[in-house]
Parts: sequence; C-alpha cells; structure tokens
Amino acid sequence: MSKFNKPNYQQHFISLKYCPLSSNGSGKLKNNYFYWEFDIKPSDFSRIYKVLLIWDFTKTAPRVYILNDEIHNIAKEKNIPHLYSQEKIQLCLYYPSYNEFSRSMSLCETIVPWTFWWLSYYEEWLHSREWKGGGIHPAINQKDKKVSPLKKVAVNKRLKKKKVKKSDIDKIYEKRRKVYLKNIS
Repeated sequence: MSKFNKPNYQQHFISLKYCPLSSNGSGKLKNNYFYWEFDIKPSDFSRIYKVLLIWDFTKTAPRVYILNDEIHNIAKEKNIPHLYSQEKIQLCLYYPSYNEFSRSMSLCETIVPWTFWWLSYYEEWLHSREWKGGGIHPAINQKDKKVSPLKKVAVNKRLKKKKVKKSDIDKIYEKRRKVYLKNIS
C-alpha cells in the first residue's frame, strides 16, 4: 500500500464528521491526539449513548468509552462483558492480537460501526444476561475488580501518596465525562 492510501490522523479526524454514524458529533484535534464525541442510538427502542473516541497517536488504535451515567451505574452492580475498564466503560471492540484494526483502516468502516454493534449487543445482554456478540472477553483490570468501599479508600490514599501520573487519555476522559455530566444535570 502506498503512503497516499494510508490516512493520517487529520484525515481520520475529518472522516468522523462525514461518517453517517458519527456525523452528529464534535471534537478536537491536537498535535498528539484527537477526541470525538458523538451520539449513537442502536435501535428505535434504544436510549441514546454518548460515545467518546480518543486517539493518542502514540497508541496503535483509538479507545472508545461510553459516557452515559446509566451504563456506569449498571457496571457498579454487574461486570459488563467486553469492556477493558468497568470503571470507565472502555469498550472492547476487537482483539488486538488478531490485527483486526490497523491505522490504515477507516474509523467509519471499523471502530464507529463496531461501537454501534457493541451497544446493540449490550442492550440484548441487559435483557438476556448472555453476550451474543461473540469475541474474546478481555481480562479485567485488577483495579476494576469489585472491592469493598473501605478497601477502595485505602487504595486511593496509597495512589495519592505515590502521585501516579495520569495519561493524556485519562485526563481527556475525565474532562469530557465531567462536561457530559454537567450538561445532563
């Protein structure tokens, strides 16, 4: 494939504006990352989900999060399948070891529709408690496992003492989640 066929990050960002499933969104393109927020409604009977796609250009692929409070509340009660993070609702859309996504692929033809399908399978899972989307479930982060509130407080105090540096993706996620929550209240 020639270098002219591989989209750069600016082209990926712009393509999200014209993709039918994400054209209702907006975002920001910076030197080392972009984010794009858009709404998806998997069916006529579905709720509308606020999706946050963040691509740190030092990473192979973008990360996709759902900002809706309802799904965060469900994750507090039950482990939702196919998530990289129960705490942040980071979707598992493909299996990285199988090279199902590469930087040369269109987000409009991969990540965005895969998000749409993930949400469809999630809604089915809410009713049946059976994940019908197939795939390989990612291992749950140790920090995302359900722990008692007292243990969480102790862990948080230790982390504050260590002054763990947050990644750019974490900072973007937290900022966009705060904006989302502020706008719905």
